[in-house]
Amino acid sequence: MLVHGMGVHGPDWATDLMIDLTTAATAYGLDGDFSDELHDDKVMLAPISYDGRFVKWVEKWGNDSRELAKFIRQNAIDMPVNLIEWLDSADETENNFVWSHVVDVLLYRFFNLVTTDVRVHVARDVATLWRDALEVDPNAEVSVLAHSLGTSVTHDTLALLATDPPAGAEGFLAGAVRLANLFQVANVSRILETSPKVFDSVISPPSVRGDKAYCGNFFNVRHRLDPFTAPRSFSPSWGGDDFVQVGTKAVRDFNVHDIGHYVRDPRVHIPLFRALFGFEAIDQTTANDAIDAYDNEKRSSCPEVLAAFVQDCAQRVQVIEDSSDIKTLIAAGVHFLMDVQEVQKACGGVF
Repeated sequence: MLVHGMGVHGPDWATDLMIDLTTAATAYGLDGDFSDELHDDKVMLAPISYDGRFVKWVEKWGNDSRELAKFIRQNAIDMPVNLIEWLDSADETENNFVWSHVVDVLLYRFFNLVTTDVRVHVARDVATLWRDALEVDPNAEVSVLAHSLGTSVTHDTLALLATDPPAGAEGFLAGAVRLANLFQVANVSRILETSPKVFDSVISPPSVRGDKAYCGNFFNVRHRLDPFTAPRSFSPSWGGDDFVQVGTKAVRDFNVHDIGHYVRDPRVHIPLFRALFGFEAIDQTTANDAIDAYDNEKRSSCPEVLAAFVQDCAQRVQVIEDSSDIKTLIAAGVHFLMDVQEVQKACGGVF
């Protein structure tokens, strides 16, 4: 199952991601092991979407962050004062990025009706796909790959499914079933956590929760220049082999937060493919060669712009890394996306 992140996603949002995954798999002879349908010997890529649950809310405020701030005050919504003030004072460019990218984060974290609606919607979709897989093969392995805001939605939804499922999503309690793998890419679940807390929930591997663990293996994927992952980063003291921290610094596009940029990196997709197809599917020599080839690919056509951008990103992450403030997450993320737009313009729209 593929769960998208923040921003606007149409019905075909996963097409590019599935192309990236199958293209990467081609290098290892694994592309033929994917399918658009459920088979007992194939991996089906199944998108899950939730951004449609935000639409009716966003329309209330006419893409104006000041109107959103006014609504929050009038309805006594429990949001940090500094975040409301930031929405009230956002300039035109900041305002545009609020509506195109991060308004979903605000709605999901602070608007309880939206939060519940999204979780119930996603829980029912997950349960339906899971049941369908088990009907085809009672031993079917189910994995989830989530990105950005989707990591928080996925954690919270799975915790609901595992402990107190809504109507239409019953039958997947912790202790009775378990995901094979959970891949949290650009994980923001800790900075956005409500209840249960991410380090206390059953959404963890067996080395942490034993029989109640909801994931056979847990992969946390972070790019060191991605500002969204820096505040209250997902860095538990879990020590089992079933928890893997996947890190990368490689830059092949200015938007290092993009899910496509993540999965095209062999440091990211090799652990994913090994989890899906077995460790022997990609031996270590092949893995090392793939990483070397990726690192030695032609670099940016704007090397000076790239170098300055990387330095700016590193400094931004260093400044916000110890923050636990959601306003820091939102503001840093918006300014990162603004910088991406500027350097893309400086390089004529190409990397």
